[in-house]
Amino acid sequence: MKKTKTLNVVATLTAFLLATITVTQGPMVPSIFAAVPDEPHTSDAMWVEPSTIDLSTDTVSVGHRFNVTVWINLTVTSLSWEFKLIYKKNLLNATGCAYTAGSKSDFFKDLNTLPLTPTLDTINTTHNYALHGEVAFMSERSPGYGSLAWVEFEVIAVPSEGESYTSPLDIATNYPGETYAQDPDQKKIPLIPFNSNYRISGPGAPPELSVSISPTSVTMNVGASQTFTSTVTGGTPPYSYQWYLNDTAVSGATSNSWAFTPTSAGVYSVYLNITDSVGAWKKSNVAHVTVNPPPPPGGAILYVNPPNITDPTMEPSSIFTINITIANVSDMRICEFNLTYNPDIIGFMGIILFKVQNQVPTTQMVLDDEVGFLWVKLVYQTGITTESSPLVAITFHMESYGESVLDLHNTILTDSDGEPIPHEARDGLFLIIIRDVAIIDVYPSRNWTYIGLDVNVTVVAKNLGDQNETFTVTAYYDNLEIGNLTVEDLQPNDEITLIFVWDTNDTTPCNNYTISAKASTVPYEMNTTNNEHINGHVKIRILGDINGDGKVRVDDVYLAAEAFGSYPGHPRWEPAADLNGDGKIRVDDVYLVAINFGADCSS
Repeated sequence: MKKTKTLNVVATLTAFLLATITVTQGPMVPSIFAAVPDEPHTSDAMWVEPSTIDLSTDTVSVGHRFNVTVWINLTVTSLSWEFKLIYKKNLLNATGCAYTAGSKSDFFKDLNTLPLTPTLDTINTTHNYALHGEVAFMSERSPGYGSLAWVEFEVIAVPSEGESYTSPLDIATNYPGETYAQDPDQKKIPLIPFNSNYRISGPGAPPELSVSISPTSVTMNVGASQTFTSTVTGGTPPYSYQWYLNDTAVSGATSNSWAFTPTSAGVYSVYLNITDSVGAWKKSNVAHVTVNPPPPPGGAILYVNPPNITDPTMEPSSIFTINITIANVSDMRICEFNLTYNPDIIGFMGIILFKVQNQVPTTQMVLDDEVGFLWVKLVYQTGITTESSPLVAITFHMESYGESVLDLHNTILTDSDGEPIPHEARDGLFLIIIRDVAIIDVYPSRNWTYIGLDVNVTVVAKNLGDQNETFTVTAYYDNLEIGNLTVEDLQPNDEITLIFVWDTNDTTPCNNYTISAKASTVPYEMNTTNNEHINGHVKIRILGDINGDGKVRVDDVYLAAEAFGSYPGHPRWEPAADLNGDGKIRVDDVYLVAINFGADCSS
């Protein structure tokens, strides 16, 4: 019964909208199209015919017009479709766009449909687009194929002798965002989009631009280097090069080869974009690179143990001891090290030698406590081999609050033959300071939304302590977690702004939710009252309640249909009609409003 009621409501709405919405079809171009495609594609697919428009200045000039038709072939039931066709605005101008069967598409010709106004508009300084779509009501389209809409283009630029101009008539770039079909559950149907390619050539034009790169598959280690080279043919030299790593342009990689030196392990993709002197563009094949981590470090380690002295109960005049420890060493006869520290924070008190493998070393030592310097040389009668042994214990007293690195440097290990032993030296840290992090502000990006739309929650955190801090910030709606982010190495007195994306799918329409944020407690933090901040509320509207009155009625449906094809800055833009939050009003938005007709917060 619910479906029958919905369909009856939709029929009424359709009649109302047909009487109030004007559908613009562009100039008078015949709207009778072939019922069978010239270039059929296996389902599920959407494509542009003809797939190639190859013109010559021998037969056409500026002002010449031609049509392309967008087709679809589906193996599943559908209720709506949409496409966005992008082209180069300096070569072509779309002069018209309309359904292929008059007031509706040939694909939906036997169904009740909601007519939508096609949009011909600009994307940026280089490209324009044609946008069209359609929604079926009271019935669903069975599997099959059919034409959707035609787009008419006018040639506005022609090449000189020996040149050619090209532009994809591109519906694939925006799949599945704005090129798609939906099933009866309003889910996008996986399909393969196919573009058409437009080319106009002057007399004696060069062959089409082509580019490939090699090698195509690489396995390497972190720190190694791999050079990729390119082969370019056709087009009009000279060429411009831009290498891409994981779909991001590599800064400075603008020559015909590029050396990749990874700093972290992972799987990477590499490709090259080529542009010739007349603006023709081509993307190369994609090379795949697997980067393995570097071999784990090995060898001996000389280190301060414990590495960190951070006892919050310590105060001036407190005493602590560190060990200088050796690990993973074989045949060590001599150990020599420098240890420097901040004498304003800690002061030297004494040193004790450990017996290692029944040997007490002969010792030389130089101390300058005024500048914070200690040099020690230990000589053993026979070589020491150990997995881990403390060599000396050094005692300090605390002069004042603050931080001092226990800097172990200029270290020398020597074996029984007088040869140096490769090793790593690791410092220590004395740190007795105030530690305090706080949330000083939190607010949502909007005070209402539809269920399922993302809301940005901005959180401002600050380090009120004396040292760099790493901590976790969690955002909440009521007592439910939105998400958490890690703040790393925030300096004293610095603040950071974090953006959380709140997925509202688990909310309840007509409810108000309180927004808050909380910072995790850092070690030895004494004041935690400022770790949490509460501010802001977000109302969840019923899906389709465009005017915010707590119900979905005819005026909401009309507002959505009137705004079809708009975007921020467009004269018909209505942000509340953007039900899926993608920054544009499309078929799926209009349909969602219509099927929610009659809902209200009191039901």
